[in-house]
Amino acid sequence: MQPQRRVFMTRPGYLCYNKQHETCFCILIIQDLQVSFDREGTMLRYKLIHPEIISELAYCGHGDKILIADGNYPLESKTGEDAAKVYLGLVPGSPTVTEVLEAIADAVNIEAYSVMEPEDGSRPEIFDEFGRMLKLPAEGLSRYAFYDACMDPEVKLVISTGEKRVFANILITVGVA
Repeated sequence: MQPQRRVFMTRPGYLCYNKQHETCFCILIIQDLQVSFDREGTMLRYKLIHPEIISELAYCGHGDKILIADGNYPLESKTGEDAAKVYLGLVPGSPTVTEVLEAIADAVNIEAYSVMEPEDGSRPEIFDEFGRMLKLPAEGLSRYAFYDACMDPEVKLVISTGEKRVFANILITVGVA
């Protein structure tokens, strides 16, 4: 069972409370992020501003995984029960998987990623976008191998988007800071 977590916006940062361990901590310390304040008081040095996603990233360590899923992915049945789930889809097509990936990649190091390959052997255009964005080779998995990988306990965060393109799911592995 996933521990209860609450995020409170404070100055100068985000304060997290983990009910299971009765602890409070600052995400910025856990992530060892390089943070400094500019003249306008901006604290975060990356694009990501979603508090729940920032909180869950703080729990991720080297080797943990994050799934960014398209709007067709069966999130409830094909992800682990302990993975934190964030539903971002607002309308069909928004946000896209690549928009979410861009924000996540700006906040954490990514050392590897996997994609679900179509059974007909075709290569979706979004795979090339992933490669350009991450500058890493993809590990291609069959549909059911990808589902199995997404059910692994190492998957800590699952983000559902409004992406309409098929096979636009990406399972990323968090690298070291």
